[in-house]
Amino acid sequence: MKRFLPWLIFLGIILSQAHMRLDATSRKDTTFDKEVLPAHAAIKLISLGYEQVVADYYWLRAISHFGDRRMHAYEYPNLLGFMELVIGLDPKFSAAYFFAGSVLNTSGDNLKHAMRILETGRLERPDNWRIAYMLGFNYYMYYQDFEMAAKLYAEAAKHEEAPPVLGKLAVKLAAESHKPDIGIAMIDTILDDIQDEKLRELYIERRNLLVLEQELLSFQRIIDQYTRSFNKAPTTLQDLVSTGMLRQLPKSDPVGGDYYISETGQAATTSEARRIRLSQQAKEKLQ
Repeated sequence: MKRFLPWLIFLGIILSQAHMRLDATSRKDTTFDKEVLPAHAAIKLISLGYEQVVADYYWLRAISHFGDRRMHAYEYPNLLGFMELVIGLDPKFSAAYFFAGSVLNTSGDNLKHAMRILETGRLERPDNWRIAYMLGFNYYMYYQDFEMAAKLYAEAAKHEEAPPVLGKLAVKLAAESHKPDIGIAMIDTILDDIQDEKLRELYIERRNLLVLEQELLSFQRIIDQYTRSFNKAPTTLQDLVSTGMLRQLPKSDPVGGDYYISETGQAATTSEARRIRLSQQAKEKLQ
């Protein structure tokens, strides 16, 4: 670190002078102005081969900028520019991707840039589960895209260092998005690698619950088809069998309950209490 210190100071002086020239203005107070930053090519030339050192310089500036409470009202005007320089100079800086994806989403205008940066980080650092996690979180939180969030949580959950809760949340999101096959595919991928019998039983149970969601969706499609064909909703599953839309009555659902059609014409099961859903409490916790 000591051998880089003179270079860091030297580069800091040069870059500061460059910023002053590029952002020359007649106004006295430029504290809240958006800074005109040098181009990546110019920065690389000035860095003289020490790109990571210069990246550290802009990283410190980004942290300082974000730490200035006054900048919150102005939506951190220089944060995006700093982070793009950091990542452009050091594409493997995983903490920068997570930081950018976490703080740039405070502004609607910057959210698309946060997603773009996270997607880049997902390609540059596939070994870091936090990047896929943050990308999934943003899809869930800001786009309400449960399907994409579930895929990304499942991707993050595959990493050894990822917390076990990510796998559980991926399964719940798969059910919430009405795409339970995502969770089923995820479980099938890891099931053979699970040696602990209790853990294996747990995942098989989760898989059965996702199959339950699949079958309910399938029954609902048939019910909707019946309603369109006869201009009325069926009252029992036998109505579907009688028309040939359903081959035979199902014996039971995957967790031991019975299927039926509710009074409102919806596919239902006596296992309702066991169905996987993303609870309101879980949503509030994420928020």
